[in-house]
Amino acid sequence: MHSEYTSFQLDENVVPFAVGCPDPMLLPLDVIQQATMRAFEGPVKQEPFTFQYGKMIGADSFREHMAKFLSDEYQMKIGPGQVALCAGASAAIGVVAQKLRRMNEEAFPLEKGNRDVLCEVPTYFHAEKMLVDAGCKPVGIPSTGYSDESAMGLVWGVETELAGRQKVGKAPPAFIYVIPTFHNPTGASLSTRDVLELACLAEKYGTYIVCDEPYNLLTFGANPMPQMMPIVQGHAGEERVISIGSFSKIVAPGLRCGWVLANETTLERVYCSGGSVISGGCTNPFAGLVVTEMMKGPCELKTVVANAREILGKRFSVFETEMKAANLDNCVRVPSGGYFAWIRLGNDRDGNPIDSNSQEFKSKCSEHGVQITPGIKCVIESATTFDSSRDHSLSKCIEKIVDSSRNSIRICVAATPEQQVRMGVQRLAKVIRHFK
Repeated sequence: MHSEYTSFQLDENVVPFAVGCPDPMLLPLDVIQQATMRAFEGPVKQEPFTFQYGKMIGADSFREHMAKFLSDEYQMKIGPGQVALCAGASAAIGVVAQKLRRMNEEAFPLEKGNRDVLCEVPTYFHAEKMLVDAGCKPVGIPSTGYSDESAMGLVWGVETELAGRQKVGKAPPAFIYVIPTFHNPTGASLSTRDVLELACLAEKYGTYIVCDEPYNLLTFGANPMPQMMPIVQGHAGEERVISIGSFSKIVAPGLRCGWVLANETTLERVYCSGGSVISGGCTNPFAGLVVTEMMKGPCELKTVVANAREILGKRFSVFETEMKAANLDNCVRVPSGGYFAWIRLGNDRDGNPIDSNSQEFKSKCSEHGVQITPGIKCVIESATTFDSSRDHSLSKCIEKIVDSSRNSIRICVAATPEQQVRMGVQRLAKVIRHFK
């Protein structure tokens, strides 16, 4: 089975703005092939344990090269002991979520809410499945994308929820799931100040922050935005932050390879002691070896990432130009990196908010050959149901964001070359004008 959001729409007449995976132009197949050949010519022959289970934390060579690569990119010191190899972000989140949920249940066996996880509204639309399958219960907080529009943003929501739980005797949440940089779906990013405040809150109230961060290296025209864990080093809450990165967005999804960054104690306690990691050892040793080859010598990985930044940056530049030409630039904030933009549709000719998930809107998109993601698809429904003990202002804030999400769409340019971006915005403008 394939999701419409992670596989290509093969109809050349449809612009796939809903697809969240890279098109062939972004896949460095030659580089991957050459790195694989070098791996077999050198390390595989020299290291007889390459195709064994491997160290749970990953091969030393991968962790050393990954630490150096990220230190160079982020201009922040990261040590090999803070890095673990994983089989992509989703797999690592599954391991970490299960472990943190069990830890919280053991620490607070009798308190209500010991399986709760705070997650943003809106957020990555497959997050609910990952969290629920790990035995967690999602609880909504305002998204990164709404933090700069009022005082009622992500940090306010987290602090209000954590303080409220403590007041009524609820357990702290098992963790807080966030996408701090180039957010999916809003494209927004947290400030350094907000990142440090979140870490302080996690420390104060005894919870963790799990950062889903596959887009940080994809900054347009500037230095990459560091992941949350390197930012909080040396600050309060350092041991409470787990940053998870992936090569799926910067190299190729099929590698199923990524990394976990955390304080050494936290990495051992939360990731390496996960049941599936203990049982299976390193989760993808061969892909890690291939990526290690890409990071050696002249570091082909730097070139691959730079190429992805340039391509995506040009696509969003075209997107911005066409949105302005269609007089739609006032309803979107073009991101400074990543894959996604969030468009507010506004009201129809009768003064009612346009519902992007309505049959009429979806039919018009289909009629004009443009595929989008309705904003409400990015809202975890179970996370928007609250009990009476919750702060009223927080509940009302979430309700407002849910309504806004119905009036919004997510756009992704990863699968759309520049000409398709141009054509897609023009088609989308026709759809929106139909309702205006």
